[in-house]
Amino acid sequence: MDYEPIPCGGNDPIAQQREQWTDGANALAVAPGVILLYDRNVRTVDELDHRGFRIVAADDLLLGREEVYLEDAGRTCILISSNEVARARGGPHCLTHPLVREDL
Repeated sequence: MDYEPIPCGGNDPIAQQREQWTDGANALAVAPGVILLYDRNVRTVDELDHRGFRIVAADDLLLGREEVYLEDAGRTCILISSNEVARARGGPHCLTHPLVREDL
């Protein structure tokens, strides 16, 4: 897989600084090309969308309105609610943020 840097906050230096402080660069890769990211980082999400990522809200996955198959998802960004920080005191990339995964 080729790697392509995608700037947090897009190409706007002010948005880059702002979203750096709101965890715009704190993405968690859950499969090749599939990341979790906070929904509050609108400019970063816009840049991912512009670069060909499918943007999916985690709530839509949980409610069955969308599906993502990790083995065949392509470039996908799953947006999690910003209030998750307060619940577990950690971002998606932090070891303190709980994720539910199936047993291997």
